[in-house]
Amino acid sequence: MTKSPHVIGATSVVLFVASALLYRGRKKSQFEAESAENAVAEGPMVGHLNQISQERIDEKAKSRVPGEVSSKIADANRLSGQVGGLSGHKHPLLRLPPYVLKPLREDFRRIREIYFYEASKMSTREIEDHPPANGGYASRLFETLDSLAVWIALRVLHDPYVVDWNRRMLNAQEVLQKHRNLLTQLQPFLPEYFGVLEQSSLSPTLDEGTQAKEKSDISYLVLEDTTAGYVKPCILDVKMGPQSYEPDADQEKQQKEREKYPPMAEFGLRVVGMRVLDPSHKDAREDGFVFYSKHYWRSQLELEKVKDGIRAFFGAGETEKSISSVLSQLREIQLWFLRNDSFRFYASSLLICYEGGKTGEDCAQPTVKMIDFGRVRRNPGGDDGYLLGLKTLTTMIEEILVEVREQA
Repeated sequence: MTKSPHVIGATSVVLFVASALLYRGRKKSQFEAESAENAVAEGPMVGHLNQISQERIDEKAKSRVPGEVSSKIADANRLSGQVGGLSGHKHPLLRLPPYVLKPLREDFRRIREIYFYEASKMSTREIEDHPPANGGYASRLFETLDSLAVWIALRVLHDPYVVDWNRRMLNAQEVLQKHRNLLTQLQPFLPEYFGVLEQSSLSPTLDEGTQAKEKSDISYLVLEDTTAGYVKPCILDVKMGPQSYEPDADQEKQQKEREKYPPMAEFGLRVVGMRVLDPSHKDAREDGFVFYSKHYWRSQLELEKVKDGIRAFFGAGETEKSISSVLSQLREIQLWFLRNDSFRFYASSLLICYEGGKTGEDCAQPTVKMIDFGRVRRNPGGDDGYLLGLKTLTTMIEEILVEVREQA
């Protein structure tokens, strides 16, 4: 029996629609799977983001800034306690109690550090899980159609291509969720983050405590001032890991970084700066603090000499109490790195602070915070280098604590 032209036409339309839906379902499944896999791929954390997504993260970060920061920016002063990152070409940290404004480098490190803090707050989930408004799947109509196409291809047609892409997407999303959980667990060890402020900066040549006269546009990370609760904060800045350059750095960069402090490869750390309250010291400033610069620490090539310097760091305040608290926090960070199997931190530091000029029950507790995240990378296997530095540092401080108790 010959089919009528109407039946043939209707069949053709159905086949055409089915083929079109299958095609769109495959494309959508492939797009989602590849996006998820790129988001967890080894390399820089922002390597999978397109320009539009980066801009959305930037805008999200700017929206976080408390209104009081923007309105009082003219009152910001240069942070007098800064012990690291003091090169002449760098902008200084600013202090606007209870905040610290950290200048962001206008290169790849800018978006990478912003992304790290945003990711630790889980805000990037919304940004990443939804395509940009003017991207390939912008239209709500087509987005709905594509979702329907995936469902039909997966649940009705059981298309092997869509089934495979869906499996890959789910596997990558599971890994991504693990990454997010790790970053959330890291929150207690980070300074509290309040977004990114675009404003004028202090000239790096200004004296400590003075306000800006020469200004230029720059972006600042708005972070909690971890020294705000102290009267006389003693501060130690330790760069962690056996190398401060990323694996894809050129040979010139690698050589330059290695030459800064060759023992870093063995110790897993490099102290970059320190200040301690010691009014009787011959090099003490008017406020009683002694500063140990990066040049001093680069000359300490033996681990015992490094230990001597750290022993001097704990020479103020309630020594045993401060050391015990710092050790406890370092061990907590160590536990996180033992669980970490996803991230590697290059050129990141630990900032250790304690009260040097006040004792008693109302004395602020010591703090240990991780800082500087412009070179964090996704890395299957975690970060043995950071763990090496933590082992070296905790061992030295444990030995110092034993000495202090024996002398008590």
